[in-house]
Amino acid sequence: RSRLSSPMEFLTRRYSPGTTYYYTIVSMIPSILGLGAAIYILCLFIATAMGLGAEPVNLGFISLSPFQIINIVIGLITIAYTAFGGLWAVVITDVIQFLILIIMSVTMVPLAFKFLGGDAGITGGIHTLLFESPPGYFSLTTADQSALFFVSYILMVFLGYNVNWHVGQRYYSVPDERDTRKMAIMCSLLSLLGPIIWAVPSMISRHVFPNIAAYWPHLADPTEASFVSLAMLILPHGMIGLVVASILAATMSSSDSSFNYLSAVVTKDVYVPLTQKFRNKIPTEPQQMRVGRFTILVIGLLSIVVAMYVPRFGGAFQFGLKTVSLFLPGLLLPVMLGFAFTKTPWWSGMASSGTSVGLVLVLNIISLTSGKGMMPYHVNVLTGFITCLSIFFLSAFWKNKKPADIARLAAFQKDLKTPVISERKSEIPTNVILAYRTVGITSILIGALLWGIGFVEIGAEAVFINFISGSISLTVGLVLLYTTHKRIKSRKNKS
Repeated sequence: RSRLSSPMEFLTRRYSPGTTYYYTIVSMIPSILGLGAAIYILCLFIATAMGLGAEPVNLGFISLSPFQIINIVIGLITIAYTAFGGLWAVVITDVIQFLILIIMSVTMVPLAFKFLGGDAGITGGIHTLLFESPPGYFSLTTADQSALFFVSYILMVFLGYNVNWHVGQRYYSVPDERDTRKMAIMCSLLSLLGPIIWAVPSMISRHVFPNIAAYWPHLADPTEASFVSLAMLILPHGMIGLVVASILAATMSSSDSSFNYLSAVVTKDVYVPLTQKFRNKIPTEPQQMRVGRFTILVIGLLSIVVAMYVPRFGGAFQFGLKTVSLFLPGLLLPVMLGFAFTKTPWWSGMASSGTSVGLVLVLNIISLTSGKGMMPYHVNVLTGFITCLSIFFLSAFWKNKKPADIARLAAFQKDLKTPVISERKSEIPTNVILAYRTVGITSILIGALLWGIGFVEIGAEAVFINFISGSISLTVGLVLLYTTHKRIKSRKNKS
């Protein structure tokens, strides 16, 4: 209902153009840190699956570990296809990545239980996990974390799934709010199912590899290799390749969406308005495209550098906790509050966010300089929340005085109360049909490849696993090809 075309446009409509510029600059830091962590996780799985160690490779002018080389290669691949393929490249690859990920994930869970159960099969594996796990394995708390940690974590998950820029795109990239509602329902169901099918194999790894650090001593946190270690052990060759591809796909899917929205923010919300203001003209589409691609390149290179330093923080999870707690409470909360409460002045977003982020950073700098290390996660999160909430609602005592601010906020409030219901069109755009055809062809190729590998596998179980997985992919591809062919043929007959 905000009638948005980019994430930052909301900040301009609800608060002010200055708020957009502030958020663009400040939010770049946690975004790049998050992308670096995502690339690190991806390379962690790839390096583990390929059995690469820590022995450095001398390239003549510099020595890099195999892990660092993979970091650079994967980062450059993601940058290239996002920059040159644009939105449709991201959309098509995301759909294909989703297909690969689901096939792999659904296959892994029963196989993991079967392996754990041995002669007792899947039911034996379930029994072992539920009743023979170490004491406290299913506890909702841990000895090294307080209850405040989990309260803080839940608050951040709530904000992350509702306010993060790349998540928000899914809700305004559809025709109207009826589709948005369907999107929300589908995402909530997948968000419930996904963690279950991804967590179970890692939990089973605890039984299979009780001392996983012995296998991966060079990793900052060897437990982060639990999933791929189990996959390498129990899956046939074709499916191992699919596991590597699916993990590659899942992380790149998240990264390319972030690259896309960050470049859109810099181009549409900063470059275009500033050019219009200072040069009195709107940049051409090719000029905007060049700025967007350059932005992706710069952000991507910085993310690769960040990925190199993640191990120094104790692994991806610890790195993520530390960086998220510094910035996101103060950055995300004013966005959600701005939708729910529209009676604060134009500067309330910057004031509440700036004070919150600034206070948390200052406290951590003091803690670091005194030799105590960074502040605990829950202290950062709760400090950011309380500070941001206090400043935001205190600002409501000051009202907007400028006519332009009053008019802009009134228009925004009117839009929020006005439903967005589009006229339904029977015809799907041709570019959408062609995109689905591309997905169908790729799905068929993946299925055929799995079938082909199945014929050279040794062992009936390995052949069966590859055959079933390949059949699922082939079926999806054939259905999409048939549907798109029917649509295109119908369109030609009408013309």
